[in-house]
Amino acid sequence: MGRTDPDPRRQQILNLLEETGTLNVSDLADRFGVSLVTVRKDLDELGAEGLLDRTFGGAVFSQRSRFNRSFLQRALEHRQEKRAIAAAASEYIQDGDTIILDAGTTTLSLAQVLREQIKNVFVITCSVPVALELSSAGYDILLLGGMVRNKSLALLGRETLRIIERYRADKAFLGSTGFTAEMGHSTPNLDDAQVKEALIRIADKTYVLVDSSKYGHNCLTSFAHLPDVHLTITDSGLPRNKAKALEAIGARLRIAEVIEKTDLNRESAGTTNASTAVQTPTENGQLPLRRKGTR
Repeated sequence: MGRTDPDPRRQQILNLLEETGTLNVSDLADRFGVSLVTVRKDLDELGAEGLLDRTFGGAVFSQRSRFNRSFLQRALEHRQEKRAIAAAASEYIQDGDTIILDAGTTTLSLAQVLREQIKNVFVITCSVPVALELSSAGYDILLLGGMVRNKSLALLGRETLRIIERYRADKAFLGSTGFTAEMGHSTPNLDDAQVKEALIRIADKTYVLVDSSKYGHNCLTSFAHLPDVHLTITDSGLPRNKAKALEAIGARLRIAEVIEKTDLNRESAGTTNASTAVQTPTENGQLPLRRKGTR
């Protein structure tokens, strides 16, 4: 029996689950021609990503994952890279922080890491998936209002911008659809760019989380030049010469080393190295949630 690539198989598992609502381990093993152990591993890893809920002998559709199918597919892409980036980003978060989590699959990975590592944060987010992921973590969560974008369940628009202006945060963690030396971080959606810019304005420090596959892509509109954010966190798939070129224009980078492994649940997925002399900050004494004018 030949080995099959797990990612296409796992996408098919999600497609089946979307159609039926429930799956059985034995049925999946027969369908794909793999062992019961392989199927259980697939289900365990998809469960760790919040894409399904495990049951005895199978799985059911997770309430956290009732998103647009394209969002589910993007969540499966570059999973190890996103997990490593998220683990690196979590090192800059301390108990008691007020943080912003943007909409996107990499920031969703950060939300999943936070559940495992951080006990007490105040989360401001424009992402319905992030709010659902953290809903049982015991955090205080401020879900911004606005129009829901079908593709990613992000909250965007004038109402979102109006609400953002009322708050401040210690740190913002944003996603990016493309990054280059010339254009910086960019997105194909104008409303998304406006929300990102507003989130940057209310945060003391901004961290952009972007996997290396996005390098070289100039999308429709820029929301931040590389030197203007505190740190860009990407993965070791970014060529060294490209990283040096970005640093030469003032970008501050952290390169998360992606470790090949078989269990995405293990915290070793987050083993990282820094490409620059950026040190983990140890800020103290910052208010957990600050409205403008109430310092």
